[in-house]
Amino acid sequence: MKLTALYRYSDAKWNLLYVGVALNPISRLYHHRNEKPWVFEIKHISVEWFPSRAAAFGAETMAIKTENPKYNCVDGKSPNGGSLHSERTIAGFEARRRAGLKFGRKHSIKSSPRRIGAMAPYIESGEVFTMPPKEALRILNKADPKNRKITSFETFRRWRREGFPGYQRAEELANE
Repeated sequence: MKLTALYRYSDAKWNLLYVGVALNPISRLYHHRNEKPWVFEIKHISVEWFPSRAAAFGAETMAIKTENPKYNCVDGKSPNGGSLHSERTIAGFEARRRAGLKFGRKHSIKSSPRRIGAMAPYIESGEVFTMPPKEALRILNKADPKNRKITSFETFRRWRREGFPGYQRAEELANE
């Protein structure tokens, strides 16, 4: 278990701006500096340490509900009702939704036809079930070098456990 910080940012008058959780609250401040327009309002920082991440998240949830920080976001809304996204950002979200684009990172295997194609012979022969994950990652990364590199064995194991989402046998494709 790692100690986890619950940090609070306040303005010059000690009005609570934001509550968050981090392993390294100073490093997190640097991330906020690049992401949040309100970071220059911060004049005071307080840190409270918890024995686990779960305990810190519980305290964060309670703090957001009871202390009403100005900039914490819950479902795109601040606790005091206003939207935390600029009009330009909201317009961008709407344009992506209208275009049918999804948000977040794509799955590194099931969203790559090249990677699925490279694994097809191993899936059809059943070798995929005995294949060492290191070998699978080598094949997957070689098949689509322009896509982000898979470094976690768990990514492959999860794809295998889920029944190879994104893969369809040639016979299934012919019947569609």
